[in-house]
Amino acid sequence: MYYQFFLLQKCIFRRLICDLPTNALNKFYASLHRDIVKYDNSINRYLEKYIYTLLSKKDRLSFPLDKEFIKELSEKNIYSLNKKNKVYIFERFENGNTKEDKDIYSHCEDRAYTIEHIMPKKLSKIWKQELGSNYEKIHNKWLNRLANLTLTAYNSNYSNRPFSEKKNIEDGYKNSGIKLNQYIAKFDKWTLDELKERDKYLCNQALTLWEQPVTAYKPPKVEDTIISLSYNSNFFIDKEITAFIYKGTEQQVSSWVEMFEAILNSLVNFDEKIFYDIANKEDDEYGLKVYITQDSSKLREFISINNNLFIEKNTSTHININIIKKLFDIFNISYQDLDFIIK
Repeated sequence: MYYQFFLLQKCIFRRLICDLPTNALNKFYASLHRDIVKYDNSINRYLEKYIYTLLSKKDRLSFPLDKEFIKELSEKNIYSLNKKNKVYIFERFENGNTKEDKDIYSHCEDRAYTIEHIMPKKLSKIWKQELGSNYEKIHNKWLNRLANLTLTAYNSNYSNRPFSEKKNIEDGYKNSGIKLNQYIAKFDKWTLDELKERDKYLCNQALTLWEQPVTAYKPPKVEDTIISLSYNSNFFIDKEITAFIYKGTEQQVSSWVEMFEAILNSLVNFDEKIFYDIANKEDDEYGLKVYITQDSSKLREFISINNNLFIEKNTSTHININIIKKLFDIFNISYQDLDFIIK
């Protein structure tokens, strides 16, 4: 259980660094156990399936893989993150997995520790000379990145002093009790080369601290099943669609909503007048006016199928299937002309 918790923590951190939306996580949490069990309808090999499920999520729910994570960590404006996230990052880099850990959180809370720029916010003449002719470009690019930040209890002492002074003064990096600063103290200067070297060093550490899990698990192969639109609409509940076949042409889809939109667009392209008739006629024989309208404000969420024709999107698969059936009745299309390929 602890390992699963830490994996989830690492997933959330990687998502933070890669700017993936947090509001997608509610859906992620709600479906996680169900997704794990559905592979073979059991809790056997739960951890392996847990890892596989984390890694198989896509798009807004994805677990960022190493290449994307490291690129974003290296280039991100870490200094602009909120305080709790910055403290978490530097606590992990400082303490790692050692049992002899420092209480970074308390020290940052009472402001005994702060996060310091090694290359300062304001460059002195000496800093400009040491950085070289491209000092402005280097400063703009690297100032707030991870490679140029560290923890210290002596931020005010350092100010924008030259690097050699920050390293060698009484409370400088060379005499620091913080491991992060002991690494910095091995350098004699702080230029682009040193920034790149520390960036590589910290990114390599990050791959261990927030490692990408691996598993050899592969779900049992499930044969695809083809079912017709003529099935009772209740049958489609909890089924996962991979493709549909409409009038002999197969199209891959990732969701029932994607299929729904594709069929609607096909019907509109065939005869959009029928949709306008549904939206505007007084009689509503098929009960579709509540879903099809020219006034999008009447809908909770909508699919726009042309400039001024909208269809309700915030519906269940069960309802969408029924809408398609009613439209097929109006268009005089056989239910046998639409098949679904499901897992």
